[in-house]
Parts: sequence; structure tokens; C-alpha cells
Amino acid sequence: MWSQNSRKQKGKRGKNNSKRNTLLSFFLFSFLLLFFFLFFFSLFFAGA
Repeated sequence: MWSQNSRKQKGKRGKNNSKRNTLLSFFLFSFLLLFFFLFFFSLFFAGA
């Protein structure tokens, strides 16, 4: 019973922070994408 209550509270907290979490994940994904493109372009220019 106690574990169920704690799980419910966690779900509520997650729902409240879902917007901020998605924004953070989006920024992280965009940063990784930018890093990948920089790495790819550096390899391309090094090869050329």
C-alpha cells in the first residue's frame, strides 16, 4: 500500500515536470545533433 502511494506521488511529480523534462531532452538532442554535424564536417574537410 505504501509503495502504491509513493508511485502515485512520483507519477504526479513526473506529470508536473514533464514539460521541463521534454524541453531539457530537446535541448540535449539538438546539442548532440550539432556536435555530430560539426564532427562530420570536420572529417569531410579533412578528407577533402
